[in-house]
Amino acid sequence: MMQVDQAQAFRRAVVTGGLHLPQDNAYAPDRFVQLDADDTDALAAHLQRLGKQGRFFRFHNAVNDEQIQAHCAGIDWDWSSVTGWFDETEALRGCCFVAAGPGSSVGEFGLTVEQPYRRLGIGMGLLERGIEVAPGLGITRLFGIIHPSNVSMLNLADRLGFRFNFEIDAHELILRRQAEETYSAAA
Repeated sequence: MMQVDQAQAFRRAVVTGGLHLPQDNAYAPDRFVQLDADDTDALAAHLQRLGKQGRFFRFHNAVNDEQIQAHCAGIDWDWSSVTGWFDETEALRGCCFVAAGPGSSVGEFGLTVEQPYRRLGIGMGLLERGIEVAPGLGITRLFGIIHPSNVSMLNLADRLGFRFNFEIDAHELILRRQAEETYSAAA
């Protein structure tokens, strides 16, 4: 398991937001942190621990470890935000990636939580925090591409107010959801 040194732990800013986890749960809000370029290796290690189905749901294709490493190395941190959740050993076990291109007000999210940590409220906490950071990236509309068989993700997005928008892709039906609420920029 990857260990995060103390300097790196102090460097991280704790991401705040709504809490859907029981107060006495080990999956406490202080385990949600904003990642930066120094966390690229931890992010790659997390994504590489995902199983075949988890990788497919995240990347919409079969990807190998080298492709994941290249994806993480290519993140444009000026236009992206990654919120992570670390377990008690300081290993990254879940993340919410939010990104928009330069000058774009439309952003996309991607959410991953490793299998043993699912259905504990971590995904909800990560996506809530992803929604909270979106306006800081200039995003006023946020969407996620969710495979129709990913029922857990569909239910989670539904609870957070996303709506269905069906599209037919060349190979499969993709369920796209957009936030109903449009963020307003502070004047």
